[in-house]
Amino acid sequence: MFSVMGVMEWKGIGFSFALTNAVIWNTVRVGASKMIQQITLKTESEVSLKPLVQSAIQGKLQILTIGINRTRERLAAFEKQYGIMTEEFERRFDGKDLKETLDFIDWSGEIEMLRLLDGKYRALAGVQIS
Repeated sequence: MFSVMGVMEWKGIGFSFALTNAVIWNTVRVGASKMIQQITLKTESEVSLKPLVQSAIQGKLQILTIGINRTRERLAAFEKQYGIMTEEFERRFDGKDLKETLDFIDWSGEIEMLRLLDGKYRALAGVQIS
């Protein structure tokens, strides 16, 4: 749980919060691997936040899509250069079957970058704003 610039109040048995000009999020684990996260935004501004937040999320999704596509292009270039698919490279590189070279370290870094970008994209693409 996190809050910024506000006073948090607990009410009753569950999770209820009262905040002024603040951002708060709460994470609740559902089952073994699924989490539900909720963010509450409050402001005294007369500008509606909902369209601004929706627009910000869409903009970030577009940026992430560009990053994902660029990373996939880099992975494809490594696959073409070395004649093996990324999955095979990763298995062999992690298993120490391949010698560490600058290219292989870069390739491994691109794999991790794709996972990071993909995770962020999935998280934002699944956001529901009510």
